[in-house]
Amino acid sequence: MKISVDHVTNSSSESFGTVIVDSIAAIGLAIPFIAVTMGNSDLNKDSDNEETSGDEYDYEPYESTDPSDPSGTIIQKNRDGSVTKTHPDGTKGTKMPDDTVYVSAPDGTTGVIEPDGHQILTMPDGTKVEHYTDGTSYAEYPDGTSRVEYPDGTVKELNPQGEMIQVNPDGSFMVREPGKTTSKVYNPEGRFVGMSDERGTDIKVDENDEVKGTYVSPSGEKLEVTGNLNSGLVMQNDKGTKIEIDEDGGLVGAMVKDENGYLQIDENGAIKSEGKNPETGVTYTLDFNPDKGLKYKDSNGNFIDVDATGKGSARVVDDQGTLSIDKDGRVEATDKEGNYENYIPNDDGSATWESGDANGPKVTGVIDKEGNVEYTATDGSKLKITKDSTLTITDPSGNETSYTKAQIDNMVAEQKANVSAIDDAFKGGK
Repeated sequence: MKISVDHVTNSSSESFGTVIVDSIAAIGLAIPFIAVTMGNSDLNKDSDNEETSGDEYDYEPYESTDPSDPSGTIIQKNRDGSVTKTHPDGTKGTKMPDDTVYVSAPDGTTGVIEPDGHQILTMPDGTKVEHYTDGTSYAEYPDGTSRVEYPDGTVKELNPQGEMIQVNPDGSFMVREPGKTTSKVYNPEGRFVGMSDERGTDIKVDENDEVKGTYVSPSGEKLEVTGNLNSGLVMQNDKGTKIEIDEDGGLVGAMVKDENGYLQIDENGAIKSEGKNPETGVTYTLDFNPDKGLKYKDSNGNFIDVDATGKGSARVVDDQGTLSIDKDGRVEATDKEGNYENYIPNDDGSATWESGDANGPKVTGVIDKEGNVEYTATDGSKLKITKDSTLTITDPSGNETSYTKAQIDNMVAEQKANVSAIDDAFKGGK
């Protein structure tokens, strides 16, 4: 006997194949096998020839051939009250006192049949199959594919890539692509006839490609859908939301509204939005045009005002402080303790840098257009670094000490050698 496990192939959403998986090859292991070979009338009968042969056996020496099976099937009654029936081909079944049946076959198939009829089978290739008492069957394949067949003939299959395919008794089927929550629906001939999902989406497409129905978003918002697959669709609701899509799926325009504000997008990609963040309560306005730039501001003091080339000004405020950039490239950064750094570019290509706190500047610096840098502290001391890496230190009294790049390199090498010597001495003393 064979237990059929129809397997829908993953080659495409339009083609399906059927693979018959042998549960136990031609050995009668399913329910009929249990009924014929493991029935109480055979397994529980006593023998007049019962003898005791010693503890070396797990069963009382009740071995007899099955009178209903002239091929030589052997019945054994075990000490624990179970009964084992072994067929000449090696097929074996053991019925426990609680009526649970354990079955095995020479090809490696094993299984359990519970008292209520629930079957759990493991095939030689690792496929696991369960048959439930309500007629539902579940299979899990070695490649990760899972499959459920319901009593009405509906079959659902999920492959390792996340694609779900459902085949209905009338031959129609549904395909849900990986990462998606809405399924495409096809009629038995393979023509696309709509979309549906568990949220309540129900969109129909007729033979003329006319579209009508309801789309339910992940947030629960309902949109009525109308149009034609060959000319475009419109999705809208009574709150003012309206989304237009062309025949290629491109966005023609959108106006999305809810209690927190609106978002408007035109066919050129321009965006306007105004509203409130429902989590923080911060209000904002946004105006973006690919040809003009971006303007944004909110009630926290953040703003962005840049042109299409990216030049402009901005301010970002968070719990760490404030960062501002103006249209001339001036940068100001202030933390919550009042410490700040400013960078001010000059027209001649040089720039000024300043660092300080709430009491005023601590260090100022000038970077000339050649790349030379000079820092000055409030006590009058200075540090100058030229583009050739010469370092000049001036103390508050005006005394200067200079180091060339070669001298600095030598000092660095000497310090590294000192550190290495100290490290070697430490290791040697351990």
